[in-house]
Amino acid sequence: MPNNGKPPAFLFYPADFLVGTIEFTLAQRGAYITLLCRQWDKGWVSSGFMTQTCGFLPEEEHGAILEKFEVADMGKTTVFQNTRLEKTRQEREQYLEKQRENGKLGGRPKKNPVVTSGLTQTISQTKPKITSSSSSSSSSSSSIPISTSRKKNIISKPENISQQTWDDFLKLRQAKKAAVTPTALKGLEREAQKAGMELQGVLELCCQQGWQGFKSEWMNGRNSQPFQTNEGKKAENTKQAIAQVLAGLEQQEKEAHRECKIINELPG
Repeated sequence: MPNNGKPPAFLFYPADFLVGTIEFTLAQRGAYITLLCRQWDKGWVSSGFMTQTCGFLPEEEHGAILEKFEVADMGKTTVFQNTRLEKTRQEREQYLEKQRENGKLGGRPKKNPVVTSGLTQTISQTKPKITSSSSSSSSSSSSIPISTSRKKNIISKPENISQQTWDDFLKLRQAKKAAVTPTALKGLEREAQKAGMELQGVLELCCQQGWQGFKSEWMNGRNSQPFQTNEGKKAENTKQAIAQVLAGLEQQEKEAHRECKIINELPG
């Protein structure tokens, strides 16, 4: 079937998926992979499809799936998107575009021909083999150090964070294949301020719950302090979209109970 130039498939890493859903039930995993497939096909997941897909799950299992998605605006419609999947889509589209550009240029460049005495010869691109006798002489004439390892950029621990909490958080992010960058840390600090919490407490909560990141709205109803935030339009839309999904799930549950009651009242 035509796909309007969109990549028909995305790379699936089983180990990453199992780590990211280690605390999911089989039903939650089924709903999650269904939502990812829907997003890849349509570009987003509508609130209605989110409600339909999660409708068969117990109410206490909805939050873990919603945490995997961000809320985005599509005109007057609010939709859900998984950030990592969208990044994979962009990388795939860039790769395919590069391949198309190479194809317009005739593919890989041909070897350079050299004309000698009326005969055309082709310059060999094969590297000469190094024998034991030649290696000793070449090593004495020139020595080029080759680094076999790459240095990892590790952000320094903030002063107000304990070493144990910082080490645990780094291990958590590493397990989820997510680097701890200055931008990511600033985002956590910003969300901590919105929730009226210290960064230390936010990192401890992430380690306890297995969260890769943190959103201030997740603390609504959990914190003993009032929910403090200067959230903008996106955060407000997030709350409204989640409330809409949960309301839809509650309505489905009520309808199911009503149908069961009607069936039980039928004469046997």
